[in-house]
Amino acid sequence: MKININYHKDNIKWKSNWIFIGKNYLNLKNVEKKIEGKRLNISDLIHKVFDREIQRYLLWTEQQRILHKDSDHWWMTDLAGKNNLNSDFFLFICHIYSVLDLISNLKEKGEKEILIVCDDIYLINTLGIFLKEKKFNIKLQSNFFIIRNFLANCKIIFKILLSIISSIHWIIISKLEKKSSSINSENNVLIHYSMDVNKFKKEFKLENRYFPYLKDYLKKKI
Repeated sequence: MKININYHKDNIKWKSNWIFIGKNYLNLKNVEKKIEGKRLNISDLIHKVFDREIQRYLLWTEQQRILHKDSDHWWMTDLAGKNNLNSDFFLFICHIYSVLDLISNLKEKGEKEILIVCDDIYLINTLGIFLKEKKFNIKLQSNFFIIRNFLANCKIIFKILLSIISSIHWIIISKLEKKSSSINSENNVLIHYSMDVNKFKKEFKLENRYFPYLKDYLKKKI
């Protein structure tokens, strides 16, 4: 069975069955305007795959914890926290297995060719590799795919560099603050919580995402 894979921004001409995978609803609607063929919905399959794969995923994350010996580096990752709002990792696993289930069923029914449209460069790469290993005939038709992949990598590298610079900045600030501070640390309690990054970027306010009134509550208790 031949599998054609396109990026959602490509100029796509297709009149047969096709599948969309990704997480942006607006991208899906834009693609629907460009393609004449029938979109096969995988929503129900995604829920079934979730129920089927969740225990394997949790076992894998537990194995990673053991492998990394509960290191700080492991617990700082979104995977360690198992919070699907912070990571698309398990969502994309569900997408990939849903596509496999669907196209395997279509192959049994005699379907010869299908189109998959995706709105994530790395998901396209992963899906292509995965389906090739399953002996499907894969054709990556995305226009300027290499360029888009290169730009996506540059964006990630840029964000990493900004994170490193930010970390160095706060290390220096904390060292200077520690030298000038005369507070007795024996009577202090350090509370680590999840900061609302978006609010900090817009208003430069440190606010707890899950317990926004924690600071005011503690002030009243003092």
